[in-house]
Amino acid sequence: MKRIYNIGEEWLFYKIYCGKNTADEILSNPISRITKKLIDQNIIDKWFYIRYNDPDFHIRVRFHIIDESQLAFIIQLVRIELLDYLDKQTIWKLQIENYTREIERYGTNTIESIESLFFSDTKLALLLIKKIKNEDLYIYHSMKYIDFLLTVFDFNDFEKFRFCENSLEQFQSEFELKTADMKKLNIKYNNIKQDLVVFLEKSLNKSSIELEVMDLRMQNNHIFNQLKANIENEIAKNNILLGIIHMFVNKLFRDNQRFMEMVIYDYLCKYYQYLNHRNA
Repeated sequence: MKRIYNIGEEWLFYKIYCGKNTADEILSNPISRITKKLIDQNIIDKWFYIRYNDPDFHIRVRFHIIDESQLAFIIQLVRIELLDYLDKQTIWKLQIENYTREIERYGTNTIESIESLFFSDTKLALLLIKKIKNEDLYIYHSMKYIDFLLTVFDFNDFEKFRFCENSLEQFQSEFELKTADMKKLNIKYNNIKQDLVVFLEKSLNKSSIELEVMDLRMQNNHIFNQLKANIENEIAKNNILLGIIHMFVNKLFRDNQRFMEMVIYDYLCKYYQYLNHRNA
């Protein structure tokens, strides 16, 4: 399995240095136009992005090229679409680098399926970013996505709770939360609990964004089947799921992504505890 792709090979990797607020605009407009055109012309078949600091904030965009003879065209198209941002210094640096796959994290047998899922999650994140401006709703959608993901991988409600609880404990240790911090999270959850439960359990409304979200999820059935067939053991499965969730939250929230990931796991733990008490 190839690990490192040099410039000019099938993966093209851009670093786009910009402001955190500007990133959503760049992803929703020029990058979306670029990728639609390249996919429509069968030049790329998938792409995905993440938000990163090294230490300067930037978005990392990876294009999977299926017609490598069009490399110069892709670079020119990116330059043209981003030129106004570059001229205004809204984008203050643009770099092309080698792409190194995270094979240790995602596995030799599953990395290609993971990259395809990252493409689907990119489409899902951008759909939400374009249509929803309330970041509290990003929490709701993230929780619903994680619950869906765990269901696909055959977790029952107790196993879902344990998975989220283990993840939450690691985040609590990382952030060194005090009793007062946990109390604030509890108050916030109690304030939104009723609306949150309705959102997580409601039937689909054909006029709602949820129908589009579910359609994107259902397109991934073949990817999930490939992953389930190739994941080696329970430890590998949990690690891969943690990576998928981490990357989705990173795509969706413009700032404080790891803290938001912790909040999401905290709310999911409380929700699964509620389900357990309700169904007892």
